[in-house]
Amino acid sequence: RMKQFHPRLVLNMVDDPKDTDKAYKIRRSCAEYLGIDLEHLGIVFRDPMQDVALASRLPITVYKPQSILSQAVYRIADKILQSETMVFDQEMRDDSFSAADTEAETDYAAKMSYVEDLIGSGAVTTSELAETIKSQQYEITQLKKENNLLKSKLIKPAAQNETRQSRIRRIQSLMPLYINYPSWIHPQIFPGVPFLGLLRWYGLMYVFAFVTAYLVFQKQVNEGALNTPAHTVTDDDVFGFFATGILMLLLGARIASCLIYDDALFYLKKPWLIFWPFDGQGNFTGLQGMSYHGGVIGGFLGMIIWCRKNKQPMLKWIDAMGVSIPAGYTFGRLGNFLNGELFGRITTKPWGMVFPAAQKFSSSIPWVAEFAEEVGVEVTGGLINLPRHPSQLYEAFFEGVFLFIIFFLLRKKKPFDGFFTGLYFIGYGVARFIIEYFREPDANMGYIIRATDAPTYLNDSLLNISTGQILCFIMIVTGATCLIGHAIWNKKKN
Repeated sequence: RMKQFHPRLVLNMVDDPKDTDKAYKIRRSCAEYLGIDLEHLGIVFRDPMQDVALASRLPITVYKPQSILSQAVYRIADKILQSETMVFDQEMRDDSFSAADTEAETDYAAKMSYVEDLIGSGAVTTSELAETIKSQQYEITQLKKENNLLKSKLIKPAAQNETRQSRIRRIQSLMPLYINYPSWIHPQIFPGVPFLGLLRWYGLMYVFAFVTAYLVFQKQVNEGALNTPAHTVTDDDVFGFFATGILMLLLGARIASCLIYDDALFYLKKPWLIFWPFDGQGNFTGLQGMSYHGGVIGGFLGMIIWCRKNKQPMLKWIDAMGVSIPAGYTFGRLGNFLNGELFGRITTKPWGMVFPAAQKFSSSIPWVAEFAEEVGVEVTGGLINLPRHPSQLYEAFFEGVFLFIIFFLLRKKKPFDGFFTGLYFIGYGVARFIIEYFREPDANMGYIIRATDAPTYLNDSLLNISTGQILCFIMIVTGATCLIGHAIWNKKKN
């Protein structure tokens, strides 16, 4: 009777690669005492990050989708689904054990390579290794090997009697309903060129953003928007105001990014690395990771400090900056697009885009196969990449271009000082709040308010609220309070 079953083996919570030999002992015991032979699906190494994921009420495949543990889970699930339609012989069972060993060696090597890099860079010491392993996200960019056994043994459908589904796939392969992220775009402006390879589009977009905002601000100065009976604004005033605001903006954006989105608490333990622009191998990476909301707070404080110090009308100056910021902000989001980051949730819309760095899905999962078929993504087995909303471009337009046009046209018609300050907080907050439904939140943050158990790459409820939406709601309330308060104060003053 036991031979009627299809027993399969998974070694879970493995700490030492030597423990993988236990699989062969288990196989021999089953053959000797039960008269059955096992198929080996794979080996999963212990990862303490699983406990953190469970504490967050998220499966590890959602909390850290690119971790070694998650990729092992995807790989094993893929084998289970594929093996349901296969008849295993002795040779195939032997091959399954060899394949599992090879995959385990690859996973362990990737895991150890990451740890060695951390130690070599000085980011952690040997004594801190155990804690670091618990707090770090082990990521891999791709599976190094496909399961050649299952790939070669799968039964291929006959070329004859082509089904309706296969005809649809063939037609859609000729007319895919999605856009591939341009292969010629790289984070570096001059990739592979010595020294010039340090220049990145993201940094250049920041320069464009600051210059654009400065030009718009200067135009308002030239129109006399900031002059008072006692003082005419000079170029030195504008430069000092901008320099203070930009410095505080960068400080706020970087610090907030490292503290709010650092779920592993790495920067709390090593705060001196917050402004360290090199990776563990000494490669220049710049300051990757900026929080917009942190930048707003920092920049706002910087403008207040300058106005107080130089005894200038604070609301007038911040209003002028409120008109200028959206024009520069556009380039910031274009920088995210050129970096291939901060993309949106998966979509079947024809303008959906396949981003190389996005999470991949097992093609054996039924909904993934159906989704891929609908948009015309070719399914060849293993993991596939699905189209996503280019939410960076949505934000560049609605939070940048759209708001700038409105504010610039109204710049000479504001009813009271503080009007554009409040209006910017409301306008940006509303636009960003809505676009957050299309943008995928950080997997490690997930949803702050959750109505369903949907993963972050799906949008199935308007009641699933992200961290960004909470911060935008605060911005909207702050802007409304600013508008109402200054309107009342202005009315009493007049």
